[in-house]
Amino acid sequence: MKKFLIFIFILFVQLNKARASHAMGADITYSYVGPNQYLVTFSFYRDCSGIPAPSLLMIDIYSSCSLNVPSVNLSPSPSSPIQISPLCTSSISTCNGGVFIGLEEWVYTGIVTLPFPCADWTFSHTESARNAIITTTNLGGNLFVYSTLNNLNGIINSSPTFSNKPVPFACVGQTFNFNHAAYDAEGDSLAYEIITPRTGPLLADTVSFIAPYSATQPVLSNPPMTFDMATGDFSMKPTQTDVSILAILVNEYRGGVLIGQVERDIQINVLNCNNALPIVTGINSLPNYNILACANEQNCFYITAVDADATNSTQLSWDNSIPGMTITNSGGTRDTAFFCWTPSIADTIGNPYYFTVTAKDDNCPYFGVVTSTFSLIVDTSANCSPTIINTLPKNPIDIIVFPQPALENLFVDLGSNVFSNKGYSIRINDLTGRIAFQSNVKDQTFSIDVHSLKGVYYLSITGKEGNALARRKIIIF
Repeated sequence: MKKFLIFIFILFVQLNKARASHAMGADITYSYVGPNQYLVTFSFYRDCSGIPAPSLLMIDIYSSCSLNVPSVNLSPSPSSPIQISPLCTSSISTCNGGVFIGLEEWVYTGIVTLPFPCADWTFSHTESARNAIITTTNLGGNLFVYSTLNNLNGIINSSPTFSNKPVPFACVGQTFNFNHAAYDAEGDSLAYEIITPRTGPLLADTVSFIAPYSATQPVLSNPPMTFDMATGDFSMKPTQTDVSILAILVNEYRGGVLIGQVERDIQINVLNCNNALPIVTGINSLPNYNILACANEQNCFYITAVDADATNSTQLSWDNSIPGMTITNSGGTRDTAFFCWTPSIADTIGNPYYFTVTAKDDNCPYFGVVTSTFSLIVDTSANCSPTIINTLPKNPIDIIVFPQPALENLFVDLGSNVFSNKGYSIRINDLTGRIAFQSNVKDQTFSIDVHSLKGVYYLSITGKEGNALARRKIIIF
């Protein structure tokens, strides 16, 4: 704790020595409005110890087709700014006169009308006040971000957007995972790359890292930082405190054609933490982050947040990147998130769907926050034919199973129109086929004690002669 407070004091002194700097990260996205017209959004992440955010923000527009398109001023949204400091309520940030790092998100928007289609429209902005507390590059300089658009041949396109804020806080000696949660509403393919952070519109306008730091190794990490070009994940285990920067370029493809790019500039803060970061488990608490989902069938699974600090509580959230997928949180000290989705045949696009899950604890002064990425492929093959339990009957009975999700007891109603006193067999299997519960019942309604179970299961009902009558997926907290 002493080392942590010393580091905070050093940051506070540095901030007061260089109050002219405030830019911690930014990105430019756009949304199609009408022919050659786009709603452009500039998301800006400000250090509260620096100068005020601009009242208006100018976007430059150019392409190989025309270099003389007038710049456009964007205005802050009515909700700006929003404080996004990862602090507990008892910690006061520099946004409110305290000493802990204070962060604000400013969102600027405006309509841009392009004069004609072109393959390489570029929207860009140069902010002349990069944060001066950065320890891995030559101090000062500009922060430059851009996005590109190809709207030739009638292409209608909106850029990818981001769900996770680009201001990660990592801890010395702890593995830290982060993902920007890029999402494309039109389902275009996304590919990621690390680029050198920019200071201006020319390709040579890049920041200068101090050796041994570099664009691909922006912090000292053991093992070295890794980056996944398919998902945009990066993972590191820092060996010392640092404040560094990283630039990610998201490339958007449709039918193999590059139709857009979004660059994102972020600041990475590495602290000496008094906290063990939470961990996002894999699917159903297994070391697996890939899911095979069956079309036209409800697919359910759970993910849990664990934490080595017994006194900390955890909370899970996700990026809402798959329309129609639902999430139910258990709450409590160790949050579990139950996901369910019923994809259609139209969702079998071949490419994986990616979504991110974020775990946050309630540590003070700084929350511990980590993000993990999961991939999901919708399938219609024989892999989706259940073999571990009875298959669905041709004419299943309409049973009622409640509540869902269940906690202590699961209630089953066989329905008066099909119930008889002949007797039934009920069985609960886990996803591996293991029998978790089995019993014979003679009543129309009955309850099952499920407090010792947790996760996704199949409940099946068979008649006295062994004929399959019903099958349900159930979730148990």
